[in-house]
Amino acid sequence: MIIRDYESKDFDEISKWCRDEKIHALWCAYKFDYPLNQNNFETMLEKLGEAKVVCLEDGQIVGFFCYDHHEEDQIGMLKFVILSSRHRGMGYGSKMIDAALSYAKEEKLALGVKLNVFDINSTAIGCYTKHGFIKMQETPEAFVFQNEKWGRISMINNNL
Repeated sequence: MIIRDYESKDFDEISKWCRDEKIHALWCAYKFDYPLNQNNFETMLEKLGEAKVVCLEDGQIVGFFCYDHHEEDQIGMLKFVILSSRHRGMGYGSKMIDAALSYAKEEKLALGVKLNVFDINSTAIGCYTKHGFIKMQETPEAFVFQNEKWGRISMINNNL
């Protein structure tokens, strides 16, 4: 997998991945407008660290994440991790997390990587756990989606 910087031309593909409002909320907790629009998306990206796309060898975009690196403790933060809806359930999410961790370690010299995930996103939690992330903190009912209350789990991988 190849990681490269997000470019405006990537928006059309990424905007197709949140097929409904719940998936959108799971991904970004409404930090981006729903439905996704390019102006709001790119304005927010300017504030979030490095925006990256993950591509297959043929250039097809399969994933997206933001990465923020804290020099003082050499800990990175993965944000807004999402996999193309067409590529879910096929092992690409695992490969994308491997690539993101390699990027953090090799390009940013990170000693660890943190992320947050909602407690109802068991697939993502399983993927992150498989890649060495452990729970640091749980915040119950941190986010409300319609009539549901979701907890937020903060995780870290210190095994880079």
